[in-house]
Amino acid sequence: GDAMMLPFERLLAIMRLLNTHMPWVKRVASYCLPRNIRTKTVQQLTQLREMGLTTLYVGCESGDDEVLKMINKGETYESSLKALNSIHAAGLKSSVMILTGLGGHEFSEQHALNSAKLVSAGNPTYLSTLILTFPLGKERFTSTFPTFTQLSPTELLAETRMLIEATDLKKTIFRSDHASNYLPLKGVLGKDKTRLLCEMDAALAGQTRLRPEWMRGL
Repeated sequence: GDAMMLPFERLLAIMRLLNTHMPWVKRVASYCLPRNIRTKTVQQLTQLREMGLTTLYVGCESGDDEVLKMINKGETYESSLKALNSIHAAGLKSSVMILTGLGGHEFSEQHALNSAKLVSAGNPTYLSTLILTFPLGKERFTSTFPTFTQLSPTELLAETRMLIEATDLKKTIFRSDHASNYLPLKGVLGKDKTRLLCEMDAALAGQTRLRPEWMRGL
């Protein structure tokens, strides 16, 4: 869940309880939506860091405003970037999650390129990509995105390649090893960027096998 939706005073009280009753805990992290970061000042985020909060996992999902509108995300490129900037200003680590395939065929390119633009500007500590799945049913997803057409495994990989190629990062730890992904990838962007692109090219050329469906999961 998104603990950052709680008011600052409640979060502060929780951190105090952790420090008092579980002093051996060295790392505290939370998932969060960008809009729940905007309800906290940099000073408040800094205070939470000083109390032991270390990392915020930000579900940006896309850096493209059209895609975000189609899925009713309630966020924009700018709102996500402002949240990431606040996290960094407070000295916290950030982990950004992008959903591959979220724009379908229609928005695949702009989803990849604008997501790359977002992470390059936001400079997260960690970046991960997950494949779009439909835990609540595809029909629910397409009810707000009626033109959506799902990408094939090869097309999903090509979109990931486009994303990675367009990034301008120096020392962001990249992971695409979630069970939903067809090709596990690990590296640091940008020193491992060329290697990662080569690994994807090999898979796209059929030289590396993708995960079969039975090996994938949520």
